[in-house]
Amino acid sequence: MRNHSSKLIFVGRSPAQPQQMESAKIEPSEIPASLVFGTSGKAHSINSTIVGGGNPFEGPRSAEFPLPPLKNVNSAELFAKAGGTPPLGTL
Repeated sequence: MRNHSSKLIFVGRSPAQPQQMESAKIEPSEIPASLVFGTSGKAHSINSTIVGGGNPFEGPRSAEFPLPPLKNVNSAELFAKAGGTPPLGTL
């Protein structure tokens, strides 16, 4: 909805409030999209069974990613050696 000065007005919910979405609702459309776009990575859990190696903070998936994880690049290895967190889902 817009007011007379063409500014967007949020009705019923502030734009600062995060919209919570359950992975079970997103996942049925995420799998076909990851096949189309060629998403790479490693799933941490498949069908609620932990397989390890992926992002432990993501929700369970019904299938593995269509492409294998990307290999680490030199800058990611330097960052990890300097005490940073290594990238999740990389080899």
